[in-house]
Amino acid sequence: MLLLKSLLRLKSSPPQASHNSKKSPNAPALRKSRTERFCPPWGGTWNFTAALYAESSVEPFRTEGTITNELVDDRFLTSSANGSLNVAGHDAPMKAQGLMSYDISKKAFTSVWVDTLNTGLMVGTGKYDEKEKILTETGRFTDPVDGAEKAFRSETRFIDEANYKRTIFVTGKSGKETKLLEFDYIKKM
Repeated sequence: MLLLKSLLRLKSSPPQASHNSKKSPNAPALRKSRTERFCPPWGGTWNFTAALYAESSVEPFRTEGTITNELVDDRFLTSSANGSLNVAGHDAPMKAQGLMSYDISKKAFTSVWVDTLNTGLMVGTGKYDEKEKILTETGRFTDPVDGAEKAFRSETRFIDEANYKRTIFVTGKSGKETKLLEFDYIKKM
């Protein structure tokens, strides 16, 4: 709730004047340039297929659905996803919400993700490599299976204007990283 109130306050407050010659971090030109360069490839509605790798020796569970991404006030990318996850032959409905923004103070992207398959928040921060077109994030989430807090690393690769791919890796107790989820997105035309 505190995060939502802070975001709403940022959205509704006009840029503050600075007492020195530097531009305010909320100045429209500065705020807009970094976010707009990164977010437009994600805008719109996308079909996705995904694979959940619950165990390395078992065939992954498959899911499909749609996700709609919208840039709000040139600051925040909101995402709403709907789909289902096939677990042991049964389709479990899934809904999800995401929020991402470029944090000018940290010079990094920050994201929050929630879905109906878990009651915890997935929170990450990361950098975007403009040359490689990859957003790499690291963060933490609560594993719904065992309740343990776990570290993750995510790579989102922009293939072209109509395709992107996201892979999420988790670090286990041993410190070894394994693939947890893999998403392939195709833009709806």
